[in-house]
Amino acid sequence: MFYLFHHMPKCGGTSFRNFLQSVFTVHGDYVGTDPQTDPEKFAEFSKKRLNLSQMTEQDCVAGHYNVSGIHLHERYPELERLPHRKFCILRDPFEAAKSGVRYNVKRGLLPKGEMPSDFDMKFLNVQMLRRANYYSRVFGLRSEDDFPALFARYWFIAPLDRLDQAVRMIEQETGRRGKRPGLLNTTRPWQEDFAPELEEEFRERAWLDYRLYDMACLHFGGVAARSLLPSSDAAQGMCTAS
Repeated sequence: MFYLFHHMPKCGGTSFRNFLQSVFTVHGDYVGTDPQTDPEKFAEFSKKRLNLSQMTEQDCVAGHYNVSGIHLHERYPELERLPHRKFCILRDPFEAAKSGVRYNVKRGLLPKGEMPSDFDMKFLNVQMLRRANYYSRVFGLRSEDDFPALFARYWFIAPLDRLDQAVRMIEQETGRRGKRPGLLNTTRPWQEDFAPELEEEFRERAWLDYRLYDMACLHFGGVAARSLLPSSDAAQGMCTAS
């Protein structure tokens, strides 16, 4: 049995991964590019997969799996047949989209010919709307009917504002106390504000992501309530990870 962190980009996962590294041996499974910017590197990564059958309860795999061709079910079709605990962190879809668009523009990760010569709010609006229902695409969801199967495959999908509970669940499950996650790799917000009309249109287009986010919050509340022992009971069996 092993653990797998499905790292949804721009959802606080980098700081959370630092916590995981204090509890597990973390195996980074990140491509670092996409088919458009570096097709050769992407193809090379696609061919090199981790041997999940050799993982133990001391191991945690971590990767984005957010691009077609290396979505989780494509990269590891055998995953659901192997004993593991899979988890993910999400945040408000509009906030994640803002952070993701800024990151892509700052790093020049957008397709060639799409980078603006200077700050262009119209360009940013287009990029924002392209990220509508980003979560659903990554998870392979087409409708709300797919939610039960998704939640059945994951140990938990936690909202970012309840990261402390996710940390406690992992500590109680493993019996190892880790370093508290800090606020690392935060992407500074735009100095210019997006118009309220853009957020309204984004929410309309990303309705499935918002429904997923709301359901994930509710579902995680139940999972956490069932999983977390009173802090005094949990502390008795806790050791500090080296």
